[in-house]
Amino acid sequence: MGIWNELMYLVMMLFALTSNLSIAATSVCIVLGAILVIAQRICTGNLPDMDKGLVKMVGIYCVLQIVAALMAPDIPKSLEEVWGTVYRISPLFMGLGYLQTRRRMAWIWWPLLYPFLWGMLWVPISLLLGMIFLLLGLAINRPFMPPIF
Repeated sequence: MGIWNELMYLVMMLFALTSNLSIAATSVCIVLGAILVIAQRICTGNLPDMDKGLVKMVGIYCVLQIVAALMAPDIPKSLEEVWGTVYRISPLFMGLGYLQTRRRMAWIWWPLLYPFLWGMLWVPISLLLGMIFLLLGLAINRPFMPPIF
């Protein structure tokens, strides 16, 4: 792998860990990734290998977004939205360009699943507790009713 892949792997792990915790930390990770890409381009003179067809399609998409933004009634606001879209899809290219083994990709996606796994754990528990309170309330002939505000 190379030093660039190792550094980007650390940045992408940080990105995955912070994406559900803080928008600011996620933004910092995206900026760090962009700085690494620029530094690699300056130091080595090349960028990581990626599927050229995918890069062309996303490039065409971005150009069409800019053209559409320039034709909008509120051009500054539209260009701001285009920048936001490009900014949000940039981690996809960082992952495609630098995370080249299945094992590394698997380690990146696990932290993104944490909220989903917690939801899978707590939703059944809350349903079970609700049913227990209902059955206890029916057993003592006083169903629990939450206070109405």
